[in-house]
Amino acid sequence: MNLPASSIRLEQNDELAALCKASGDPLRLNVLRALASDSFGVLELAQIFAIGQSGISHHLKVLAQAGLVATRREGNAIFYRRALPDTLRLGGKLHAALLEEVDALSLAQEVQDRIGQVQQRRAVTSQDFFLRTEEKFRAQQDLIAGLPQYRESLLALIDKLSFDHDARALEVGPGDGEFLPELARRFNRVTALDNSPTMLELARQVCYREGLVNVNLQLADALSATDVEADCVVLNMVLHHFSAPAEALRQLANRV
Repeated sequence: MNLPASSIRLEQNDELAALCKASGDPLRLNVLRALASDSFGVLELAQIFAIGQSGISHHLKVLAQAGLVATRREGNAIFYRRALPDTLRLGGKLHAALLEEVDALSLAQEVQDRIGQVQQRRAVTSQDFFLRTEEKFRAQQDLIAGLPQYRESLLALIDKLSFDHDARALEVGPGDGEFLPELARRFNRVTALDNSPTMLELARQVCYREGLVNVNLQLADALSATDVEADCVVLNMVLHHFSAPAEALRQLANRV
């Protein structure tokens, strides 16, 4: 049955048409698939899909106009991520169904390889950042959110979980070790992993000063130290430094 022309407003037609147009291109579907668990910048996506910057920018503009991607700014860089569907809005159910179908797709191996290269480059950049700024760590952390701002909330959450007396904790990226005494008082054994020797030495000084005999400090990458198991994994202001935060969370969750 044909609907009367007046029953759907012109702007609603435009919104649905933009959504359908955005999903009608194989490359744009692959971009949505790549953005399923990470966000990428324009240059990163151009590398991942081996096309020019202007070309990928055009496709991202189409996706953005359809409300399929959102952006965030880091300094001068803009990163794209998938926008969450709102099923109560016009096109929201179509948006949700599209992402469900997209997630069933498999990216070509060469695309997966290039995603890995981008993430590896991020990891190197992150490590270089810490090597250059580790002595100013406390001042820079406090500009974002110092431990005193969220300590009590975090401790309340840990206490509410009521871990057994023999439970083990893993802190990823303990920084200068300020939170280790709190963990040492609540867990039978605490392991702290950091890939910065300088930060690990600061944490070691805290352990010595506080007499924390149940804390084990290790110089290691959290995702490659596969022999560490824990009942509780703590990440204070470090998740954003992982090249693939969602994948990092999945791997760390397997330690529990």
